[in-house]
Amino acid sequence: MIHRVRSGALASGLLTCLFAAGPARAGDAAPAAAHSPPFQQSLRELTIGAGIVNEEVILFPLYAPSEPAAAEETVGGKGSDLVFSEPDPKAGKPTIVATNGGATPALALAGTVVEGGRRDRMVRFDRLVPAKSAADVEVLPASTSHDARTKGSEFQFADFLAPSYLREGAQFSADPSLVPRFVSHFLEFRNANDKRESLLAVAGSDALAAFCLTCERSFSDWPGKKGAGTAVGAILVVRGRVQSMEVFATNAHLRAFLPPLLKGLAFPAAAIALRAKRLNVPLPWSEDPVGTLVAATKASEELLGTGAAVYGRLLAQTAVNLDQNTVTEPAP
Repeated sequence: MIHRVRSGALASGLLTCLFAAGPARAGDAAPAAAHSPPFQQSLRELTIGAGIVNEEVILFPLYAPSEPAAAEETVGGKGSDLVFSEPDPKAGKPTIVATNGGATPALALAGTVVEGGRRDRMVRFDRLVPAKSAADVEVLPASTSHDARTKGSEFQFADFLAPSYLREGAQFSADPSLVPRFVSHFLEFRNANDKRESLLAVAGSDALAAFCLTCERSFSDWPGKKGAGTAVGAILVVRGRVQSMEVFATNAHLRAFLPPLLKGLAFPAAAIALRAKRLNVPLPWSEDPVGTLVAATKASEELLGTGAAVYGRLLAQTAVNLDQNTVTEPAP
């Protein structure tokens, strides 16, 4: 079973508190609120490591006391047996079809971005596709309407997950303008010859790549190191503000999903930093890096201590926040 807890938003606060209501079928809508002691217990067993700092990004490792059992599901991404295709347009929730040709279930995380079809897409919810099976996957457009194609093309996995703001927003809203609106704020960072109006064009920017690569390299080694147990997750902080808490069932899944998670976190952070530099506007975190680390450490420890938290613009509310579409069983 994969657990992923998210908190905070890059641009706006999400102050809704959610509690899981037992096993959630992959891709189902959010269940009714209820208490979930087992999940809280598993979070209480985690310990937090010292913050690893790379400029404005701080990563706090999360350790399980013992090596978790190996997970059956494989990671859906580049080189996997999971393939997306586009069905004919129809009324209802926008979906694409995920086909798993492998011998084990394949997991596509919420925030997975694919390029192709008549329009690039972002997966809304975690989706576990059984072996040798196909399943509909709810998606949102990952490009503006100007970037729509008259003829669909084969889908390809992006090498990043959508930023936490978009992943969080998609959990609660099917607004098709969510990602295009985000993209429109960062089109200035596209490469000169890239005319796409898509999340992939922004994430593929050469101007942002250097920062993203440095960030990924800074955090690449720690999942394999033994801290106070086995690394299974991380609390991610940007400019002193907690962005998300990501907890996985196994170290293997953490290793697989960490690089795309980091890139999805890093490129908007880099864009904001570059824009501030161009305008000669100081960023608060850069003026007091030591104080920022101290504050981030306190906030992250409080987040882990309460099980999970929903961090918004005002940090006004704290509660257990479970991903309502956490995968616990294959879809029918």
